[in-house]
Amino acid sequence: MSDTPPPFPQCHSAYTYEDGNLVVCPECGHDWNPDAATTEKDLLVVKDAYGTLLKDGDMVLRSMI
Repeated sequence: MSDTPPPFPQCHSAYTYEDGNLVVCPECGHDWNPDAATTEKDLLVVKDAYGTLLKDGDMVLRSMI
């Protein structure tokens, strides 16, 4: 791995750090192996109305206004 870890591909955080073979993003909590190929699903970023990053299994309530 290089001296400076790459930014996280989803949230583009520059505050990533290395943990063994993985690079970890402290802002959104994801980790990934920069040497592994990424899939389109890995690059999908979904946020709620307040900008919070959503993950598989998160529950979102819809307003009936």
